[in-house]
Amino acid sequence: MDDKKLILDAANRYGFNLEFRTKKVLEEKNFSVLMNQLMKSGDEFVEIDIRAAQYTGKEWLIECKGSSDSSHLILIKEDSSNDPKSYNTKRHAIQDSNYRIAQFKPDENQYFFTFTGDFFNKTGQQLKKISKNDSENNFFKAQYQILSAIKAISLTDTDKDKSKDFPIIIPMIVTNAKIWVIDYNKSSEPGVSQHKWVLHKVKIKNNLFIVPKYEIEYDSISILVLNIDYLDEFLGCYSYNINGEITIGNSELAK
Repeated sequence: MDDKKLILDAANRYGFNLEFRTKKVLEEKNFSVLMNQLMKSGDEFVEIDIRAAQYTGKEWLIECKGSSDSSHLILIKEDSSNDPKSYNTKRHAIQDSNYRIAQFKPDENQYFFTFTGDFFNKTGQQLKKISKNDSENNFFKAQYQILSAIKAISLTDTDKDKSKDFPIIIPMIVTNAKIWVIDYNKSSEPGVSQHKWVLHKVKIKNNLFIVPKYEIEYDSISILVLNIDYLDEFLGCYSYNINGEITIGNSELAK
């Protein structure tokens, strides 16, 4: 194999083409797509991997996280004492902005959220964590970048006197890693399952301020985490409700 093919093969295996693969699928679904935009947020600039829209007033913000083709994203299902059906899946209003954040509703047969996780590389018969601490955690960074992107976008439209529909932000992380979910709630032994996509709760902390609803304050939002191989399938099966609720399809891969 000559050097050019070696270089291209290495770039593809490590996910360097992930943003372009995502863009291609979106454009085939008639989305308008902008890549690698810089948005000002306070004193900083935030780079947004992909901004995409198929319909006016609904904008997808996508963070792409490429890794080696042998990598696995391992996510942990929430404790069963946190009833997933009590979690708000209606849109959230961002404080001091006209923007709203769409929320995802799990498939009725797979009603769960994950709350933590990271990327691992497969070396021989072992999986080794790619990062050594949270500041280097690729998945943690992806979540932070999504929140920063939402904040930057929301600051571009803050005139509350405008008489127009509230624009909706739809957050998503796309990866080329295989997605696995561990369920430690099993009484006998933990369950492990592979998924096309998963709904993950992201703590907003001081990055975003969500308007309380019915005196309930919210400390997290749900985002979609999806393997690029199933982006086309997902875009063909999700449903959007007028209240900003996005219902996703069954995501578990056959065992």
